[in-house]
Amino acid sequence: MHLSPELARLFEAAQSLAQNAGDSFVTAERLFLALATAEGTAAANILSNAGLSPQTLEAAIADMRKGRTAGSALCGGRL
Repeated sequence: MHLSPELARLFEAAQSLAQNAGDSFVTAERLFLALATAEGTAAANILSNAGLSPQTLEAAIADMRKGRTAGSALCGGRL
């Protein structure tokens, strides 16, 4: 499968965010956060205009997870 350079960068950013958060794999919320941190992209601009900054998304993720990390792809979506 061929990925565009932009999509490859998005997945790399999501992987980095996941690793920094202690996750064992990339979750949907890390992909969403990667979109928000992709400065100068249409996606980041749309999210910013909607009031969703990387900081507010990170805070929402932390609140949702309550200190848990994504440790196993076999967890059935439960953290």
